[in-house]
Amino acid sequence: MRNIKIIIYLINIFISGSIFAQVQEGGTPESFDLNVFNLLNVPAFSYTFDPSEINSVNDSLYDVGVAEQVRIDFIESSSKFTSANGIVVYRLLVEVKNTLGLGIDFSEFYLPNGGKLYAYNEDKTILLGAFTANNNQIDRKFSIQPISGEKLILEYNQPVEINDIPKIQMNRISKIYRPLFGDAKKSSDCYENVHCVSNIEVERSVMKWLFYDTKDEGYYICSCALVNQDVSANNIKPYVLTANHCGKNADLSTAIFYFNYQNSTCTSNNSSQYNYTLSGGSQRAKRSVFDMFLLELNTFPPPDYNVHLSGWNRSNRNDLPDQLMGIHHPEGKPKKISLGTFKSNTNPNFWRVEWDINNAPTAGGSSGSPLFEDSNDRIIGWLSYGTSACDKIDGIDRYGKFRDAWSSISGSDSRLKDWLDPNNNDMNTLVGRDPCFTNLLITNRIFYSAQQRYQPENKVTVQTGNTLATSGNVIIKTGSEHKFSAGQEIVFTSGFDAELGSDFLAVLEPCDVIAFRMANEQIKENSKIELLDKDRLIVYPNPTNGLIKINFSDLSSGNYEVYSLDGRMILFNQYKNSLEISIDLTNFANGVYVINIIANDKVISKKLIKE
Repeated sequence: MRNIKIIIYLINIFISGSIFAQVQEGGTPESFDLNVFNLLNVPAFSYTFDPSEINSVNDSLYDVGVAEQVRIDFIESSSKFTSANGIVVYRLLVEVKNTLGLGIDFSEFYLPNGGKLYAYNEDKTILLGAFTANNNQIDRKFSIQPISGEKLILEYNQPVEINDIPKIQMNRISKIYRPLFGDAKKSSDCYENVHCVSNIEVERSVMKWLFYDTKDEGYYICSCALVNQDVSANNIKPYVLTANHCGKNADLSTAIFYFNYQNSTCTSNNSSQYNYTLSGGSQRAKRSVFDMFLLELNTFPPPDYNVHLSGWNRSNRNDLPDQLMGIHHPEGKPKKISLGTFKSNTNPNFWRVEWDINNAPTAGGSSGSPLFEDSNDRIIGWLSYGTSACDKIDGIDRYGKFRDAWSSISGSDSRLKDWLDPNNNDMNTLVGRDPCFTNLLITNRIFYSAQQRYQPENKVTVQTGNTLATSGNVIIKTGSEHKFSAGQEIVFTSGFDAELGSDFLAVLEPCDVIAFRMANEQIKENSKIELLDKDRLIVYPNPTNGLIKINFSDLSSGNYEVYSLDGRMILFNQYKNSLEISIDLTNFANGVYVINIIANDKVISKKLIKE
């Protein structure tokens, strides 16, 4: 390991609490390292796409493909051999002629521990996987995202000593007839890359999703966003907000969610659909009158996905700013941004918006995308329908109202409140936050440069309240900038490596102060919060039996807050003309706490240990 500024190294680890289940573990199929890549003896299933198959019945969605219904038992249909390394290799080829790409849906998907499934194209320039037992779902469904080209090879590798039998039943092949794989700009395009507007953090919550519509057997693209909840950090769930006309007939179990599908700068064209995806979700609430659909992802996005959970605002129109922002995937393209203003309302269930600030409209594929109040980046609606287009810049778009979909007399399955405010705190607004895991085990992940892949800023922070540990091969790649932060301990095992040329930092400190202050408005929302030098805050004794003295150095007036590691504020007070105060934690349980000293709209955070 090289260029590591702070490291805590332990071999034997045990973590309780939530453990992350990753999507793809990386690696290389066994056949790639052998002289057996020739596909002549690999069973092939061949199909053809005909434009007459297109049967889209929903012109408000962006249709991209049709389904070939199949019944293929992968294990029974594949070729099979055992390598000299003791790996049993199964391979099968799927071909769809006259198509731009193809993917696979599975009605039965179970992989034993130690088994690895890969998908790749004929020239091996696109490789997905390894998919492992960590991808097994409760309903035993799964999907592999479409790859470009007319051929897809599935390869399953399993050590010969494993007796457990995988179950891999293919039931659909997606035949993609519209581009999914780049930002081919037409002369008539007028969309604006999301990073043409600076200092946007909330864009990391917005994604696109590809789903199979059970009504017309087609594949469609919509936009959506991760949304924050008024709960402590360890209770956060991956809720996704989109439009009901997108989700109502979707097979959520096989839906593919694309994160970070965007160009890294305003003018670059380097987006990739293969890096950050998740499969599967479950419905939580829907309300057709507001075109609202809330779902929950089957697993939380991995830490290297660098996601954000959007805040929200359920205020009346008079309490909202005039300027608005939409972030979306028009025509399935890399993430774009629209800036505009409210227009007079003729439908009480929807906001009416014109993109008259940057003249960048929405399009098919933008449906379900969030509408933000531009000043604080909080969701106030989702795109339902509209007339804006590159040839009609002054067209009006309609967004379902977050405030109206908040409550309903019908029950939790038709309103947002029960899911986003389960503790009934009744907040009118909630700021966004980055996830703070309670405990996190990172297994077989590669952390790439965010700047090279999807954003102008390279730094990515992975944070936990208690313990962060690695297992297997966890690689920090050259050119990346990553920070691992934990409240109590960080554990690196032998497979961890920060490559030469990476900028890696591991620190013991609480989760970001924004996460701790998500429902606290002591600092005005428009203030700039900075972390100051922690040497200016002296805490003693620490650890303590309950009585603590705190020296503020030159910050003689301000506020202090004490938080438990689950994000609950347990103490708050003001101090004036004092360089030292005393805090009594005698009546609180032993454990780790965090103190924030706030002065001049700046914050110093430090860990307190009571034992």
